[in-house]
Amino acid sequence: RYAAALAAAGDGAPPAWPADAAWLPAVADTMVRAAIPTTTFADYLAARAREIRTATYPTWAAYDAALAAVAEPMAQMSVRFLDVSGTEHVVAARLMLAASESAYRLRCTAASRRNGRLYFPLEVLAAAGVDATTPDSDRRWRDVVRACVEDSRARHARAHTALTELMPRMARLAAVPLAVSDAWLDRIEARGFDVMDSEIVVGSAQTARAAVTHVLRGGAAARW
Repeated sequence: RYAAALAAAGDGAPPAWPADAAWLPAVADTMVRAAIPTTTFADYLAARAREIRTATYPTWAAYDAALAAVAEPMAQMSVRFLDVSGTEHVVAARLMLAASESAYRLRCTAASRRNGRLYFPLEVLAAAGVDATTPDSDRRWRDVVRACVEDSRARHARAHTALTELMPRMARLAAVPLAVSDAWLDRIEARGFDVMDSEIVVGSAQTARAAVTHVLRGGAAARW
């Protein structure tokens, strides 16, 4: 439905979004002001739709490809919004958004599980000795989550390095999503990597504090 609304509007016009998409009018306004092609946002929606139909990933490579499919159109939209140009900015934004997406998936593990999806590589499940039939209460799931948190932390580190090297004048501002998703990872670790039965919630005040601290003090940079 979202894609159909985009196609009907065309570039430069705000789409007539479905009534249940309260957040999309603000997105549409941003698209018009930043001259973001509707086809780019359509690519993002298509990537999200594929994720809804995906139950899990056979390998780390497949997991990487899924993150890239979501991050690529988001990166293209981000550089338009920030009004910067150059391949290096797209590369940095792509790494940043893939890192944030990896943390977001961990944050939403419980909700995904309830909907029949496990956004973990099967390689990690096999190493921990679990599968889709393993009860959520089994502590081996924590080993799966720990491995994926370590992967996400590494993605955050690579993204921060890329932003610092490729977008030095805007690195701190551009990395705000990393500061926010880093807060999600902190909460997951604080819970002992137990995320199978309830979604990780970081309050809006805490999220805002993490973002502002990062911008003003470079708080997340100290970790990396």
